[in-house]
Amino acid sequence: MAEKPKKMKQVLGQFMDRDVTDEKAAEQLRQLGLTPSVTNAMGLSLVRRAVQGEVTAVRFLRDVLEEGEEQSGLPSKPVRALDLTKLTDEQLAALADREDGDGTE
Repeated sequence: MAEKPKKMKQVLGQFMDRDVTDEKAAEQLRQLGLTPSVTNAMGLSLVRRAVQGEVTAVRFLRDVLEEGEEQSGLPSKPVRALDLTKLTDEQLAALADREDGDGTE
């Protein structure tokens, strides 16, 4: 990893477990039984956006939750940008089963 991105990751990581300074947000987290940390506030915000139908939030949460689990092996590019001749039969079948309608995962 390059030095600058590594340093940025370290700096950002220091903020994640800090307490939320917005008392309204902190109280909402406490009511949900969560500690009022920046990480929990971000997670709650993402979940709310996903529930409201924001596709990018849904995809981000899916990617985070699937991290470390077996992936489908499908490229995440839009279908129209793929070279289908390089996919296996299994990947083509999984691609055909996608229900997202916009050509992406």
